[in-house]
Amino acid sequence: MIVDVVMQHLLSKEVLYQPMQEIRDKYPPWLEANRGQIDAEEFERYEQQYKCIVALCSAYETEPNNFPKLMELLQEVGCGCSAAGGCCDCH
Repeated sequence: MIVDVVMQHLLSKEVLYQPMQEIRDKYPPWLEANRGQIDAEEFERYEQQYKCIVALCSAYETEPNNFPKLMELLQEVGCGCSAAGGCCDCH
């Protein structure tokens, strides 16, 4: 199916890995600079989102062709969910 081919291309390591690495690398300094600047609940959501981005980068490094896993992790990044605990209400 053409939609599957397009989605696999968009999820491919060649397309998303570098931008996710850049975001992953910028997150810790941002978190440190904004600790105490935003409310605790929102800050926790950003920390969880960072964990999801780290998990996504790791999946690109170890399982770059596991598109169902990559899609699931990308969805979790989108809603700021815990990689270990699953997603909030977006599944």
